Order: sequence, then C-alpha cells, then structure tokens
Amino acid sequence: MFRDAAAFWHADRDLLLRIAGVFYLLPSLAMSLFLPNLVFTAAPTASGLSEAQQAAELAAQQAELLAWFGNVWPWLMSGLAFQLLGTTIVMTMILSPDRPVLGDAIRRALVQWPNVVIGWLLASIACTLGLFAFILPGFYLAGRTYLTSAAIVAEKLGPVGGLFRGVQLSKGHGWLLTSAYLAILLLQMFAAQVLGGALAAVPSGSVFFSGLIFLLASMVSAAASLASTLVQIAAYRTLSAPRQGM
Repeated sequence: MFRDAAAFWHADRDLLLRIAGVFYLLPSLAMSLFLPNLVFTAAPTASGLSEAQQAAELAAQQAELLAWFGNVWPWLMSGLAFQLLGTTIVMTMILSPDRPVLGDAIRRALVQWPNVVIGWLLASIACTLGLFAFILPGFYLAGRTYLTSAAIVAEKLGPVGGLFRGVQLSKGHGWLLTSAYLAILLLQMFAAQVLGGALAAVPSGSVFFSGLIFLLASMVSAAASLASTLVQIAAYRTLSAPRQGM
C-alpha cells in the first residue's frame, strides 16, 4: 500500500502539492491561528487528591472539554468538510478510469462531496462507539471503514452504500488497514508533540516564531492527510481488483 501510494505521489507530485496546500494546509492553519486553545484548569492526576477529588476534577475537565467543543464545533466541522473536499478531489483524479484534469476532477468531486462527508461521519460514529465500548473494537472498525470514502468516489455510491462497500472490501484486512492508519497517525502525533514542545519554549509575545511553528504543524497535518488519502486509494485499488484463481 505504501509503495503504491508513493507511486501516486511521484506521478502527480506538483498537482497533489497544490491540492494539499489549499484543502489540507490552509484549514489546519486557520484553525490553529483563530480557534481558542483548549486549556484545562482541572488536574485529576495531581498528587495528594482523594478519589472523590479526582472524580470531581475529572468531571470538571470533561465539562471544560464540552464547553470548548460547544464553542468551536461549527468551525471544526467546516474545516473538516473542506479537507474532505480535497480528499474527494484527489480520489476522483486518481480513481477515475479516464484520469480527469484538475478542473474536471473538482466538478465531479463536488457532486460526491456530500456523500463523502456523510460517509465519514457514519464511519466516525461507528469507530467512536467502538472506542467507548472496549477500545480495541474502535481501532478495528477504523480499519474496516477505512475505504468508505474511496468506495463512494470510485463506485459513485451513497454514504450508507459506501460504508458497507468499504466494510465488504476490508474483510480479512481490518487490522492491516488499522495498522496503516495508525502508522500515519502516530508519526503525525510525534511531530505535533515535538512542535508543541518547541512552541512552549517560545517566549511569550514572539508572534513570528509562534506563527512559524503553527505553519510547520499545519504542514505536518497536511502531509499526514495526503498520505492517508493516497494509502486509502492504494488499498482500495488492491482490494477491489478482480481476484483470479483456479
């Protein structure tokens, strides 16, 4: 999968960079610069707290998280939807048999974009419920639903049809796809942790260096989104190919 994804990258590097810059980097950078940071005042892991105090601090932290999400969720969802448009464009460009030029790929992608957004939401809900249940089912479902967007775009399916088609294609390969997804996610998280440490070391009031770190973090996020999209395309093409046997 990673070898095929790298081949897609080398074949259309300039075009993919332009798409990623507009649809992956800009939304991430805008959210980093303009959305309020999530800062917890409660500390449930502080030493010297009783169990009751830890439970109260944890409840306060959850309330802070819900309050933050309640304020920013329209912007978060708008940014994610815009990024999914970029994903739909890349998939349309590569998975269409006639390999359309960028302008034509954008026009076709706009038709399938709502289905991709709804399909992504359905897959995310399923994975979230799995994580809440026993954690491991959530990771497994992430692999089983990983091909939802590619199935919607390539086969012109609705969101529910794309979800079930993705699950069908990933049969027997759920943990493999989960591993591919987690490999990209963990690399992104590691880079974000390093950049977060660098941001904490920047003197307060240093707008230039803070902005530079936000830009680097957004570039990392854009690279991870593009890599995940290309890997998903590679996995879809491999698993949807007709199998020949005796």
